[in-house]
Amino acid sequence: MSARAISLVAFSCILGGTLLGMFLHSILPKHHVGDESKDAVKLGIGMIATLAALVLGLLIASAKGTFDTMSSELRQTGSRVILLDRVMAHYGPETMEARDLLRRSLAVAIKRIWPEEKIGQAVAKAGEGRVDIEAVQEKLRQLSPRNDDQRWLKSRALQISGEIAEARWLLMEQTGRARSRCRSS
Repeated sequence: MSARAISLVAFSCILGGTLLGMFLHSILPKHHVGDESKDAVKLGIGMIATLAALVLGLLIASAKGTFDTMSSELRQTGSRVILLDRVMAHYGPETMEARDLLRRSLAVAIKRIWPEEKIGQAVAKAGEGRVDIEAVQEKLRQLSPRNDDQRWLKSRALQISGEIAEARWLLMEQTGRARSRCRSS
């Protein structure tokens, strides 16, 4: 239902209630429209308003909590992507292909999260096609370390890429739940 239709229905209900109240006021006996009756109605309306405010407050708190959690996870994932790129850069030139895949994967993710944003030519060109973190992990697994430092950097890169993949799936699950809540409402 559109906002205009909802406002029209609400206006109609309020207008109908007002007209019904005016009609009932003229036909009800005087003891039903006295001060005690008015106080009872005010008390009932106050309780309904308080409950509505409580429910609205809980809805807003839930939405804010979900937003804050997703925002924090997105920031952590961003820092892990930077860290992964730095670890691969320290490994050596053998990781250039994996780093390019990581950049394309990040560009695709940015386009998926903020599709309407003007993200620039570099991101738009790099984001053509779908690349996932799993492809980066596969390139990392194919590396053949020549010394202990490279072995450690490879294991660290695989660990970080695993954390990024885990965060990606968690974010997808949370956005899926948020969308299903919106659809069921």
